[in-house]
Amino acid sequence: MQEQAQRVQEQAGRAGQQAQQMGRQMAERGAGMFQFLEEVPTTVYYMLVIGSIIVSAALQFSGRQRAGIFVGLWPPTFATLALLAKLLRPSQEARQMAS
Repeated sequence: MQEQAQRVQEQAGRAGQQAQQMGRQMAERGAGMFQFLEEVPTTVYYMLVIGSIIVSAALQFSGRQRAGIFVGLWPPTFATLALLAKLLRPSQEARQMAS
């Protein structure tokens, strides 16, 4: 009985270590993602928003309404990514203006 309890504790300890290691790896990847978002200039996000609106309208007028709706859902996503980049990481543009 005690041997089983020890095995279970050992397995739980290994599982906890694996979970911690996975958490560290995910945190590193997340930091890399935010760094990537920060490096993209703001104008790129705005161009993506405007471009997807134009493509969506063109698809709607060409009769491909489902594709137009699908592409029409992209602008809020791009705008949200721009806001995320600005809110979570102070931009290099703001740092340069402050200097």
